[in-house]
Amino acid sequence: MAAENTENIPQEEESQFDIESHEFLIPKKEVGPPPEIIPKWEKSQAYQDLVGFILAMNNAVKGKKITADSTMSPTVTQLIKLLETLDSWIAEFPPIDQPQRFGNAAFRDWFNKLQQNAKQLIEDMLEDKYKKSSEEIAVYLVESFGNQTRIDYGTGHEMAFAAFLFCFYKIGVLTESDAEAVVLKVFNR
Repeated sequence: MAAENTENIPQEEESQFDIESHEFLIPKKEVGPPPEIIPKWEKSQAYQDLVGFILAMNNAVKGKKITADSTMSPTVTQLIKLLETLDSWIAEFPPIDQPQRFGNAAFRDWFNKLQQNAKQLIEDMLEDKYKKSSEEIAVYLVESFGNQTRIDYGTGHEMAFAAFLFCFYKIGVLTESDAEAVVLKVFNR
């Protein structure tokens, strides 16, 4: 893909697919240890779309400071509020007094709350016609915040957050005009 690719960001008046007839599915992990799985992923349309999205987001903020003012659409504002809600939950789960070699076990309780509420958080920010996508999108939101068992966080979780944001482009609630704010405000937050 060319570095200037913006084809994976829906245009203002262009729809990626018919939201009314699309069948949303709960994502399942298919990237794993067998060596043939990675090449299969790299040849998929989903991979091409996600890489194109990341390149387009990069292009949207080239030469801009992270502190630059950006126009925030209602959806971008709602995404920021969603992240603020998740942040506010931290106070409900203070760190447990434990040896600190790894992450604090209180994270598991916070993560449980995220799992239980992710679908509703997404539904609350979507118009009725998009709500049927919330269960699928919720998986990417939950996967964005680390591993509940290992209490760790890595690049795969960051990629899940990129996929979470991309879902909003795919269904049409974010558009090309949101790209700068998505990176500078939402992803930065």
